[in-house]
Amino acid sequence: MGLMMGHFFISYSRRNIEFVESLKTHLIQAGIDIWIDQVGLKPGTHDWEKALRDAIKESNGVVLVASPSSQESPFVRDEIAIARAANRKIYPV
Repeated sequence: MGLMMGHFFISYSRRNIEFVESLKTHLIQAGIDIWIDQVGLKPGTHDWEKALRDAIKESNGVVLVASPSSQESPFVRDEIAIARAANRKIYPV
């Protein structure tokens, strides 16, 4: 299994993409490996839901971009539920 050791999964609402782009840049510049759907999911990924679950389960934690939009997002809710089930730390920003 090709595990990407040491990464943090970024969970966010697409409505917050401008902030997410800035956050992603800062984390990478700080030497923190991240997994974000726009990079981790390759075009044509057959089972993208499994790819997301695996990325969360294999992560060191989840960076949650906490906003009203993310609270309303069923995708974010699912990602956080997976993180909790996998006993991953959640870091709200």
